[in-house]
Amino acid sequence: MLVRVHALAVVLLWLFFRFVIMGKCVFNGKGKANEKFKAWIAADPTSKSKAMCVVCNRAIDISSMGEVALQSHMINKKHKKLMELKLSSPSVTHFLSSSSENLSSIDSWYKFYLPLFLGIAMYNNKFQDQRQKSKVLSAEIYWAVHVTDKHYSFKSCDTVGDLFRNMFPDSTVVSRFSCGEKKCAYLSTFGISPYFQSLLLSKVKSANESVLLFDESLNSNLQSKQLDIHIRFWKGSQVSSGNIYNGVICY
Repeated sequence: MLVRVHALAVVLLWLFFRFVIMGKCVFNGKGKANEKFKAWIAADPTSKSKAMCVVCNRAIDISSMGEVALQSHMINKKHKKLMELKLSSPSVTHFLSSSSENLSSIDSWYKFYLPLFLGIAMYNNKFQDQRQKSKVLSAEIYWAVHVTDKHYSFKSCDTVGDLFRNMFPDSTVVSRFSCGEKKCAYLSTFGISPYFQSLLLSKVKSANESVLLFDESLNSNLQSKQLDIHIRFWKGSQVSSGNIYNGVICY
């Protein structure tokens, strides 16, 4: 009888010490540093006296048993199976690290090649723009030659650009065509004329004989003398000729 009373007193004393003196156990985060628990333990957001198993998605009451409750859960069969499955499966961080490495290599690739591609693209754009400008200039020269050949006035060229754009609205060359009075006169006098002068002189030099005629009579429209020149020479068995009117050559 005395033994039973003594044992009961010991149990009551332990319970008093455990719950009155020591109080309830709470999750303080130290379990996360423990090698046995850190892979699966987390704080329970609903109670400080509970821990959360992230593998089993289950709350563990640690208020009375503390770490012993965690050890008891750890040897549970279901927990062991889920832990084995977790350890055998690649983690999300593995994929993230691989993705970050891939992104890093892609970023390095872009840093190296993107300026090169941009440079090539800019060169191509510049080249295409130069080709387009050459086509436009060629069209303007053709028009200036036509004006000279048909004896049109330079003034008649003022609206020809708008006329062509209305006639050919889908042409990229015509959309940039600009050959009014002053530009046509400039192209004819300083662009086309020197070229044809060199051709005419080379033909005259290759001929055995040539005749040069010039006219200093007054130009009634300009009220000035413009010194028109006419050249005749043999070209094979035929007589060829060329005229220079105010610096512009005509055949």
